[in-house]
Amino acid sequence: MRYYKPHRLPPEAYCSVWVLVTICTRESVCHFGEVANGQMRYSPAGEVAAGRWAWLPGVCPGLTVGEWVVMPNHVHALLYAGGGIRPTQGSMPRNPLGDAVGLYKSRVANLVRAAGIPFAWQTGYHDRIVAAGGEWDTAVAYIRRNPQAWWEKYGESPPFPRGDG
Repeated sequence: MRYYKPHRLPPEAYCSVWVLVTICTRESVCHFGEVANGQMRYSPAGEVAAGRWAWLPGVCPGLTVGEWVVMPNHVHALLYAGGGIRPTQGSMPRNPLGDAVGLYKSRVANLVRAAGIPFAWQTGYHDRIVAAGGEWDTAVAYIRRNPQAWWEKYGESPPFPRGDG
């Protein structure tokens, strides 16, 4: 039997720090719209994904959503999960960041599918703890520049499948 080593840090590492999160669509399908002249143009699915960032702190106490961007086939966000770890019934510590990402993914997927759009996220997500100062500034600049960088790299013909979104 193979031993699986999770790539996540322990849950307490994600409390009271800013984390850059990237969540991708399954098979990099461009469900959320397109980039034109360095500006993101949302599809209906993209509108849903964008709107859920404002909704998330209301259902995740202690969560702050910082800078974010919805791209054609992925999203980036700076998230801060304050408040510490609360043990659950089985006394396993919870990861408030993982809970928030799971809620975001679930809600976006359910709303997009309810609109009749076949949609799926890639399993999991990418995260990186962001230190204050220069690293924070770099993460914010990266998020803000993402649509322009996409445009410069792919122009009107990104090499990804288009979704129905």
